[in-house]
Amino acid sequence: MKLSRRWVFLLGAAVLAVGSGTAWAEETKSSGSEPPAIKWEKLGASSGRALIFLPALGMPGSYWSKVYEPLAATHPIYVVTLAGSGGLAPISGPRLDKTVDAVANMIKAEKLDKPILVGHLLGAHLAMRVAAAYPDAVGGVFAFPLLVERSPPERRAEDAKRAAASYLEVEKDMWMPSISVQIKSSVEDSATASKLIDLMQQCDQKTYGELMGEIMADNYEASLSRIKVPIFLIAPISPASRNIDLDKQFERLSAAIQARLDLMRRLYPNITKCEVAPMRNTRLFPMLDAPDRVVFHIERYLARVDKPQTQWGTTVVDAPASAPAAGEKP
Repeated sequence: MKLSRRWVFLLGAAVLAVGSGTAWAEETKSSGSEPPAIKWEKLGASSGRALIFLPALGMPGSYWSKVYEPLAATHPIYVVTLAGSGGLAPISGPRLDKTVDAVANMIKAEKLDKPILVGHLLGAHLAMRVAAAYPDAVGGVFAFPLLVERSPPERRAEDAKRAAASYLEVEKDMWMPSISVQIKSSVEDSATASKLIDLMQQCDQKTYGELMGEIMADNYEASLSRIKVPIFLIAPISPASRNIDLDKQFERLSAAIQARLDLMRRLYPNITKCEVAPMRNTRLFPMLDAPDRVVFHIERYLARVDKPQTQWGTTVVDAPASAPAAGEKP
């Protein structure tokens, strides 16, 4: 599989963090001197179902702020930042496995009862890995996953090496200029791109490259059948071109939506309870493009999770699919 630098950037892309002077808690370490794999900020209500926000690669979790702030009145909020990003000290590999365990340790240390994991790109990957590795520790996953075809498992190690090398071999003084070019080619809004570039300067280059390789090499599909909780996956659908007639625009949009949903089911197979849904007229960063709609979907998902009689869809092969999710906010 030929890897484009833009594809690799999108695997780890994230945006706009806010605030400073965070009061951090960190994963408890029983031994050794290595820094913690995660740190987190606790916000919001003192009771209710906790929501844990997991970031994309390279960014602090606070770029979710426009989503979690409206939810903080009724839910405890945990905003996670990963080692090697947001100015936090890096850790050694395997980073992905250590981070999965660290999120589970946080849930245990904070005595959280079936929290909901909310993830974006790498955060979505982490959320499903946690739900598979610790199926009794979480209550559900709400996520915006990366929707890109992967190589067969036997070829992933080779692809992962190339992806990691494309970052690790960049000269130190060219690291940020290289990242800046990728960001500007992937983020249309210039103000958002500028803020993202500023935040990426707090990301450790070695962490970024090596963790990128770990994600690409991960045979994550093999563990998805262990997930017990309901998963809700959303695909942002970019606005259609204004330069085509309405009939063609509708036809194209319908085809694009169906293709995205089919791809999502293929990429995340064998999950017993899994809904997939589109979010129209938004782009890669819906927590910034349309935070009110993201909040709407989270609240609707939470209401369904709390009803034992809820019927969920599935990505199990040959299982009957549920009707498309209804009630999307305009």
